[in-house]
Amino acid sequence: MSDPIRIQRRIYKGDSLSPLCFCLALNPLSYLLNRTNCSFGIHSGNQEMQRFNHPLYIDDIKLYAATNNQLQEHLRLTQTFSGVIKMVFGIEKCKTLFIAKGKLEMRNFTTEDDDDTMEAMNENDMYRYLGYMQAKQIKHARIKQKLGEY
Repeated sequence: MSDPIRIQRRIYKGDSLSPLCFCLALNPLSYLLNRTNCSFGIHSGNQEMQRFNHPLYIDDIKLYAATNNQLQEHLRLTQTFSGVIKMVFGIEKCKTLFIAKGKLEMRNFTTEDDDDTMEAMNENDMYRYLGYMQAKQIKHARIKQKLGEY
């Protein structure tokens, strides 16, 4: 029988095992989010094509919800899970984007314990997710402009 593998308390960014460790640590969060009844449906005409509630890549996650209550549930679950695995949840980096019937609504989102508020994105705001500038829709011309500035 071999000796047990000792895992460090920290995962260092440059370590070659970092991506694997992050995936192993966050995979249960993805499982828990998928088990909730909170999801967002994509429709084509009257037919629902797909339901989902989050894309997750290493330590970047986007939460999708159909209602404020569902978003609150996702956020509570994510914050609790992050605390359990001793990972810092950077709520100060979070923003909200509410779209109702195709129109952007400016709504800040206050967490359940009313300690933190996520600011709403406005019509001109964009954010980078996995290297792509995004908002209500992907603005290809603006992405090309930004790429030209680098």
